[in-house]
Amino acid sequence: MELAMQKVVMPNKLLLAEVSRLVSEGESVVLMTKGYSMLPFIVGGKDSVRLEKVDELFPGQILLAEVTPGHYVLHRLISVKEDEAVLMGDGNLKGCEVCTRSQVKAVAVSILKANGKEVDCLSARHLRRAALWRRLLPVRRWLLAFYHRCCL
Repeated sequence: MELAMQKVVMPNKLLLAEVSRLVSEGESVVLMTKGYSMLPFIVGGKDSVRLEKVDELFPGQILLAEVTPGHYVLHRLISVKEDEAVLMGDGNLKGCEVCTRSQVKAVAVSILKANGKEVDCLSARHLRRAALWRRLLPVRRWLLAFYHRCCL
């Protein structure tokens, strides 16, 4: 049986609270992204992510977290220890979010690109590319400027 996808527009606070609820109940949710904080891996307004319940946390994952009440981010996990997770957007030049494990609401298991391609964001290949991108942080400003001129 094939389910029809519905497009619904609502404030992020309400939408992401509902996404969090559905994921916590074991549902898989596809969410259209917005913003540029995850460039070059996720293009806001074009790419979507498939979100699922988090079983374990490890660096490199793309997580949906409620960092403060009603304020959600979809950023990459940089480090985790005990109950603290540090997140940073791939397209960000500085600044991280710190949250607890309980504030992590979902993990992105795949990126659905605008061209129809689906990228497994938990694959070893994707995680290696993300780790390389993280090491390029000192020159990320110029790489992102080039990306904006050529690819967006």
